[in-house]
Amino acid sequence: MWRILKDYEDKSATAISKIAFSEGVDQPVHVFEGHLKGTIVEPRGSGFTWTSCFQPDGQTQVFDEMELSLKNTLSERSFAVKKLKAFLLEKYSGNSKVNGSSTQNGNGLSV
Repeated sequence: MWRILKDYEDKSATAISKIAFSEGVDQPVHVFEGHLKGTIVEPRGSGFTWTSCFQPDGQTQVFDEMELSLKNTLSERSFAVKKLKAFLLEKYSGNSKVNGSSTQNGNGLSV
């Protein structure tokens, strides 16, 4: 990516992840999307993927340079998962705990 964008002034980027959930065949599909704005910079770190050149806004490191705990907090994937979790907790709240522990509802779905 860096080689493609290096001659362009605007190197802004948005990382997007989508997670889909359905209770089964012929059931609606719910899509949860997470976004993270950042900039494409010269590659740093040890990776060969986009994570070596994507620097999230407000950060000084690219994803490849970050501690896993920080990366997991900031990632677009974590934002999508949080939306899915909120949906599941709301949908199955009668059988779930909001404190973050994993429980199974009557349908066998862990939330």
